[in-house]
Amino acid sequence: MNQVIDIKNYLHVLFIFLIPCTIPSAHAQWISQNSGTTQGLNGVDFVDAQTGYACGEFGTILKTTDGGANWQIVTSGEFYSFDAICFSDKNTGYAFGRAGLIVKTTDAGKSWTDLNFSGDVSMYYAACFTSNNTGYAVGHLMGVPNMKARIINTTNGGANWTILAFDNITWLESVHFPSTDIGYAVGTTNNVGGTILKTTDGGKNWSEQTSGTSYNLSGVYFTDANTGYAVGNVGTILKTENGGTTWILMNSGTTDHFSAVHFPNVNTGYVITGWPSYSGIYKTSDAGKSWTSQDPGTTESLNAVCFVDENTGYIVGDRGVIVKTTNGGGTTSINEKSDELAQSFSLEQNYPNPFNAATTIQFSFPKSSFVTLKIYNTIGKEIRTLISEKMEKGEHNIIWNANNLTSGIYYYRLNVDDIIETKKLILLK
Repeated sequence: MNQVIDIKNYLHVLFIFLIPCTIPSAHAQWISQNSGTTQGLNGVDFVDAQTGYACGEFGTILKTTDGGANWQIVTSGEFYSFDAICFSDKNTGYAFGRAGLIVKTTDAGKSWTDLNFSGDVSMYYAACFTSNNTGYAVGHLMGVPNMKARIINTTNGGANWTILAFDNITWLESVHFPSTDIGYAVGTTNNVGGTILKTTDGGKNWSEQTSGTSYNLSGVYFTDANTGYAVGNVGTILKTENGGTTWILMNSGTTDHFSAVHFPNVNTGYVITGWPSYSGIYKTSDAGKSWTSQDPGTTESLNAVCFVDENTGYIVGDRGVIVKTTNGGGTTSINEKSDELAQSFSLEQNYPNPFNAATTIQFSFPKSSFVTLKIYNTIGKEIRTLISEKMEKGEHNIIWNANNLTSGIYYYRLNVDDIIETKKLILLK
């Protein structure tokens, strides 16, 4: 989703990109699906193992009935973009978007009706239904000079909505209800940072909790009424085990910007990275104590994640990206040799960084391997292939001359026999 960034925040992000991100990738099994569209996708929801929906830019709504093997474009009849999609049962669903747009289907996506809600919300970022009739959406009013957060709630299937205004909060980006009465919403407040709200009476009243972070929060998910996670910028992962009374900062091992979080069970969870960090998937199998990175198979920004069971999940992103796993994104028959390669594999931060014209990239690996080293820009477009050949083991250095490129942030990705690592570099002229 798009955000407005002032120059102060931009410089802060620029500084963050100077910090190396060095989590090694596992042999992940995320497989690209043919979405049939190049429009950015912002939301995804499945009603059963086979049937799911995705939504995105310019009124895009997609549907699959075969577990993602094929996706059909459903005509929503709308021009404005959707950021969230949520089904309350197999036939009834809602899509929430920009310009205060809410549409509803009661026939499993065959037709969609504009609910013509006349509230003051300018953008909806996320939604959650706790029953066929009761649901919530979060977003903000586009105020001048500041945005103002909003939560809306329906108890009659969208016929009417109640607006709750939080003018002291800038925006809310995610909402999750682990039970019918208890819910959480996260976002950001200018000059304060990460914001967490909690309700214990089905959304009638919300109280602000102490997040302990100055970074924006963009995703929240609870495995039960007391245990939950909130994620956000600069690799922020917070965990609570007492219903949000205290939030503990977990060690994610990265400074990437997280866009969403989902836990298919109490121990196993996933966070994904979005703009401006672009593609990345991180998994925990021990309730957030440790996280390992997985290769999403794309360089596009990832925006939403949904699991239908412990092993089967979907992630959607920019330019129509949909990736799927059927084994939790886990490893597949990694032998001792590849384990040894992963442990001895090394990609160093380029130097100097930032650089003016040329920079050195150093890497090493323990055995003769086929190696690719590629450069990408910030929209995920491959702009240079520096290496694509079989190379002997040991330490290697390559000098990249970027004289003909403009100043900006770039990424270099090393692939040695499917062991992959990506780092950021900055060209300043």
